[in-house]
Amino acid sequence: MTAKLPSTPDAADTARLLQRWFAMFLRIEATYANLKKSFGNIVECEVISTMYDLHGEYTKLVAENVGDDFGWLEWYLWDNEGGKRGLLAKAASWKKDRKIKTLKDLEALLKG
Repeated sequence: MTAKLPSTPDAADTARLLQRWFAMFLRIEATYANLKKSFGNIVECEVISTMYDLHGEYTKLVAENVGDDFGWLEWYLWDNEGGKRGLLAKAASWKKDRKIKTLKDLEALLKG
């Protein structure tokens, strides 16, 4: 049985969701790296495709629950490489762009 989120998650709910979401992505990335080490380039492998597809669907659900109407979660993972690139982004209410490096930065962007 899963806990039902409130209609508007509070900051703790959002932080928890984002942490779980990103941890799952990191597990997938580590699994992919290990499989690649063992079997070589396996990009077309059905197991790998399924893992990323499932995470993509999970991302949509998390985005819906945290109010991500602009695709910031996908941007954070792929374009910003999970914060490693520290790309600039700007929420509508911000006067200036900010570097987004952490989940806390992403959460602020979502609240924006």
